[in-house]
Amino acid sequence: MRYRSVFIGLMLIIPVTLWLLTDPDSGIIENIPFGGGLISVLTAFSISMLGIALIYLSRKGMHDYPVADFEQLGKTAVRTPEGAASYAIAISIKVLAYAIVIAAGIIGVLLG
Repeated sequence: MRYRSVFIGLMLIIPVTLWLLTDPDSGIIENIPFGGGLISVLTAFSISMLGIALIYLSRKGMHDYPVADFEQLGKTAVRTPEGAASYAIAISIKVLAYAIVIAAGIIGVLLG
């Protein structure tokens, strides 16, 4: 099993668990003696975690062609300096897209 599979699994389980914990109907969060603020912050961040997991899973589902495999693409790209640079830029764009999702989730929680 790959590390990213465990990571994506946790990114799906943690938000759902936090949302169940903080559900006002259950009353768990109102009766907790300490740590309520931390749980609230983690719940706010969990929106971004779920967004990243959904982006990753949708990318895997929509681009499941062998030519779109990032590992194989990386092995092919590093054969030339131009290919390595293009691959690095592609990974950077992907990471920036994840950062935008995280920022949008955090800003949405803070303002909403």
